[in-house]
Amino acid sequence: MSEMNLRETVSGWLAEMAPSVGMDIPLDENGACAVEFPDDLVVVLNVAEDHYTLMASLLEAPAEANPRTLEKALRMNMDYSITRGGFLGFFELHHELVYLFHREVGADDDARSFTNRFMNFISAAYDLRAELRAAQDAELRGEAPDFPSSSLPLSSESEASDKEAPPIDPHMTRV
Repeated sequence: MSEMNLRETVSGWLAEMAPSVGMDIPLDENGACAVEFPDDLVVVLNVAEDHYTLMASLLEAPAEANPRTLEKALRMNMDYSITRGGFLGFFELHHELVYLFHREVGADDDARSFTNRFMNFISAAYDLRAELRAAQDAELRGEAPDFPSSSLPLSSESEASDKEAPPIDPHMTRV
């Protein structure tokens, strides 16, 4: 599908979805739009040649000031049941944690599946933001994170470099 055809298709899906979200959501000339939902959740949709991407800013989180919040985000990122098929990222320019969903459009995509993905994305964005805000608030209060920390002892650099690496098992496979 060409980029212009996909833009037209997605524009049609957005028009069909309008009653569900209570507003018209038009794409601009670049195939993008930004929609603000309650509680300042902004969702950006970008349509490219054969796919679309949804993005929502979850919270401002300077990396140097929020290491445990970023660790929480990375742990959440590993569980697709939490991210619902999307993923979390760090947008360095604005020091923001963002939630992204990428979909290559195929023959089985239609207005209904698009609406379901869009609405699920919004729901997941709210859930993820709440979890990350709670982690950030706890971190700012100096509280322990809500996940187990590593129980491995830390060693000095010289100790680590003096140790011989364990042999590699040739029968081991990566998962």
